[in-house]
Amino acid sequence: MNLGKKYIRILGIFICFMLISNVSYGQDQNHKAHHHEGHDYELGFSLGMTLIEPEDITAPSLHLHAHRRLGTEDFKQRLSVGLGVESIFTEHLHYSFLASFSYNPFAAFIIDVSPGILFAEEEDESIREYLTHIEFTYEFDLEYIGIGPVIGMALSSEDTHYAVGIHIGKGL
Repeated sequence: MNLGKKYIRILGIFICFMLISNVSYGQDQNHKAHHHEGHDYELGFSLGMTLIEPEDITAPSLHLHAHRRLGTEDFKQRLSVGLGVESIFTEHLHYSFLASFSYNPFAAFIIDVSPGILFAEEEDESIREYLTHIEFTYEFDLEYIGIGPVIGMALSSEDTHYAVGIHIGKGL
């Protein structure tokens, strides 16, 4: 199975899971406030498995971020900015530093776009280049934290990587 088909399957499963859980979790107009509402900051992390192309390597990954909400009313309450770092634990060092921009189109769904710098060590070569990281998260509110599935990808001129995992966030 080629990578495109794998990615489409993963994305399809994610979307189905999100839609089914949305119905079963009772996320309607009268739902209780999402755990980040009322908080100006969020600290979060994602643990997952990442596929790196063109090397065709699968490895565990860790993504950390800190976000600040832009406002408490109207559209601004759905926007956050912050900083992040991601590390992929391969044979060679592979990590990135990111500026993060998040949008919550509805309470539990988060779209995150993060431009940044990729750092990679490959054999005798050090790589430093621009990277765009895109992530989709669906969080379930467990009173003090949000937890849920995350799917993401990052694009640079050197490689592309795809990640699937679990996200945990805490509003402060």
